[in-house]
This record gives sequence, structure tokens and C-alpha cells, in this order.
Amino acid sequence: MVKRIMLGVLLCSIVFCGTVFAEQTDEEKAALAAAQSWLQLVDAGKYVESWHQAAGYFKRAITKEQWKQQIQGVRGPLGKQFPER
Repeated sequence: MVKRIMLGVLLCSIVFCGTVFAEQTDEEKAALAAAQSWLQLVDAGKYVESWHQAAGYFKRAITKEQWKQQIQGVRGPLGKQFPER
């Protein structure tokens, strides 16, 4: 009997924890949407526009021209990755 109760508590805990971790906050949803939007620019070959949309930290780390040259060499051969929406 005690084992069944413990098993029930364990299963309830797992289900509860799973739903808590599965829920995304509005901030997480916004961050994910922004990341996907940025990646779609890169996938579409809009490298200069993706540089403009990047964070200041990114832009301070690499110039627009450096980004364009480097990403063309790396991303171009991979082909299209994300489906159009």
C-alpha cells in the first residue's frame, strides 16, 4: 500500500514538473520568435539585413562586411533550411 502511494506521488510530481517546465513565459516566446525571425533572414540570404537586426554586442564584434563575407562562405553551401511561413 505504501509503495502504491509513493508511486502515485512520484507520478503526480513528474506530471506536474513536466507541465511547469513545458510552459514558456511571454519573454521566452518573444525571444524565440525574434531568434526564428533573424534566422529566416540569414536563410533567405539577407545577410546585411540580419546584421542590422542583430544586437549591439554582435555588431561591435563584427563589421557588416565581415559578417556578409563570413556567413556567405558558411551558410551558402547549406542551402535553404527553414520553410517559408
